[in-house]
Amino acid sequence: MKQQRFFWVAVIMINCFFAGTGPAVTQKAFALQYSIESVLCSRFLIAACCIWLYVLISAADVRVTKRELLYALGIGVFFTVGAVFMNESYRYLPGAISSILVFLYIVIVNVFEIVRKTVSKTPMRYFCLALSMAGLAMVVWKPGEGLQFNAFGVLLALGAGLMYAFHALAMGSKVLENISAIAITAYAAIPTAVFSLLRCLAANQPILPAAVPAQWVCVLFLGIGTSFAGPICYCLGIKRLGVSDASITNTGEPVFAYFAGIAIMGDIISANALFGGILIVCSILLLNLIGRGRQCDTVCV
Repeated sequence: MKQQRFFWVAVIMINCFFAGTGPAVTQKAFALQYSIESVLCSRFLIAACCIWLYVLISAADVRVTKRELLYALGIGVFFTVGAVFMNESYRYLPGAISSILVFLYIVIVNVFEIVRKTVSKTPMRYFCLALSMAGLAMVVWKPGEGLQFNAFGVLLALGAGLMYAFHALAMGSKVLENISAIAITAYAAIPTAVFSLLRCLAANQPILPAAVPAQWVCVLFLGIGTSFAGPICYCLGIKRLGVSDASITNTGEPVFAYFAGIAIMGDIISANALFGGILIVCSILLLNLIGRGRQCDTVCV
């Protein structure tokens, strides 16, 4: 079972890569004079088209009850609000700073699951959580400067974290335990795409990029990778590992965010960032070494 567990950790790390690289790619799109309304609209319309095209081609079973549909749409609403808050925070904070603040949702998820007694209250679990959060802090800490925060940007990022906590908890709900990751992602994509389209039209911004190849590269990466492949991988991970373990494993995302900032936006790396990344990797490995060894259920996608 440990091998299966590590496999699903690797699946979640795919989401970490796409979601972690997303902030730098988004800021690159901003630098290319592509507005935030257009970025979000293009990204989520492409993602919605990809997921529903896959459903049609594969004839995937997306039949749900009214209650299940409401839950899936609710997940989309939480994600939509979180995505807007997080992307707006990029106007005031570096991508890596936003990431660490958003990832406070892991504390909310784990506290909630401990209170509900759905995970064991082991000292090692608390240690892994503390180690991952310490690593996150180290990744974005700059020697001699500390963390430079803009108050409004901080509030936006924290608001995004709260929404993502609700999003993760809803995905792990028993109401959706018999629904495939594809079905959940497909229905959750609807409110996000609709809201982003209406917001873009209201702002009188272009829905898709003009004939600018670099803009298309950005939105295709965000749409196909960050908003299509990534969420499916994360949803699969939650179904196999549980919300708490999947969330802690997903702390690798800010590491990708930091290094993507270096490669795409020219951010400067520090020794603290390297050490923080090591702490996060160690916390993920420890968490899975002490895993509960639950049996992986088969989910049709």
